[in-house]
Amino acid sequence: MKYKIYNDLTLDDVVYAIRRYNEYNDYVILDLETTGLNPHTDTITDCILQGNNEPDAIYIIKPQHLQELKHLKRPIVAHNHKFDFKFLAKIGIKLALKHDTMLLDHLLDENQ
Repeated sequence: MKYKIYNDLTLDDVVYAIRRYNEYNDYVILDLETTGLNPHTDTITDCILQGNNEPDAIYIIKPQHLQELKHLKRPIVAHNHKFDFKFLAKIGIKLALKHDTMLLDHLLDENQ
């Protein structure tokens, strides 16, 4: 599969992407990139989103547009959601979790 990566998004682009996720997807995959591991002292550098019904489109949202995530109505799939959600909570964003792939992996392999 060839991915379409949308980077350097304007505010209108982000609003459009969130609207598409809400209309056409059952859930959204989210991953944050940060300057470090501590949500109290470090910051988000990028938020990567991908919808389950649009797997070839990946949107990279910069920090100045992160508040638009408040309009995301679809549940989130994340890997180690506690990490990502702590950073989002720091800037006042609360999202609904559908699945955490790290927790699911631990359930499948009890030796982890």
